[in-house]
Amino acid sequence: MNNYKGPQVNYKTKHKPQKHNNFNNQSKIVSVIIIALAFLIPTVSSLFNNRANTSKLDSNNLEKVQVVKHVDGDTVHVKFADGRIEKLRIIGVDAPELASEFREAEFYAEEASEYLHDLIYGKTVYLEKDVSDRDQYNRLLRYVWLESALDNVDFDNITKTDLANHMVNAKLLADGYAKLVTFPPDVKYHKFLRDFNKEAREEDLGLWSKRN
Repeated sequence: MNNYKGPQVNYKTKHKPQKHNNFNNQSKIVSVIIIALAFLIPTVSSLFNNRANTSKLDSNNLEKVQVVKHVDGDTVHVKFADGRIEKLRIIGVDAPELASEFREAEFYAEEASEYLHDLIYGKTVYLEKDVSDRDQYNRLLRYVWLESALDNVDFDNITKTDLANHMVNAKLLADGYAKLVTFPPDVKYHKFLRDFNKEAREEDLGLWSKRN
């Protein structure tokens, strides 16, 4: 007869696999991975988007600038990435002149100036050169694209709608805040801009509402 009364060992309990703890550890690992991906995916996506935008800028000779000073209905000052500030004359348009010590304001000058200020002052825009770099007053001559153009315009197949929605030069003409002025050889978008000018005039928009 075995009367041994020493410590009793429950082998089933002692050697039972720690399934619950393992499951908790795995859940923690999965949670960490999910959290990491939540931060990583937007970052990677942003990197690819930035590369795409940079490629688009380079391939279409667009210059990214910030509008730092407003002058009137067709002239602003812009700041480049290197800190350089240049006076810019928006190409292909002529807005009414504001008042000065030498003259009275032309009709619709205040409205045109205010429109351009509200449209681009303090904002990032993209400049496109035609043929000429500067005018006789050493101002840069450029087409000005709104930031929205970068994601919405196929610069290899630009349409009239693209200009109407995303180009400052076209908007000034289409809404009657400026008249068309064309000086060859800068005629890349002349056909489209001419159409905007003609349509605004026919509809008596803006400065066209008063015929001289």
